[in-house]
Amino acid sequence: MSRPERGQSARGRIAAQQAAARRQEQRRRTFAIGGMAVALLALIGIIIGALVSRSSPSSPAAGPQPLPAGVQAKLTLPASTFAAVGIGSSSTKYLKPVTGPALTSGGK
Repeated sequence: MSRPERGQSARGRIAAQQAAARRQEQRRRTFAIGGMAVALLALIGIIIGALVSRSSPSSPAAGPQPLPAGVQAKLTLPASTFAAVGIGSSSTKYLKPVTGPALTSGGK
């Protein structure tokens, strides 16, 4: 009688080892698929970021444009506020006139 019990327990151990191996293989596959998914999403994000940053910006204005009248009116400082604050005490002794050619980038 000890022989069949021993055989059953060996079969049980083998079945348990096989089940553990299947679970380990499934876990390994899940991690591999998850890693590939993360890498794919990162690649898609990089491609989209490159396309967005490479798209041509709206044509810049030739020079500084004057502000609309409504905005300009809101930017004015009332005389009473200006009188309360004062001119200030900034010094222009550190300012030097710019000499030499204009700075350009690529002829622009």
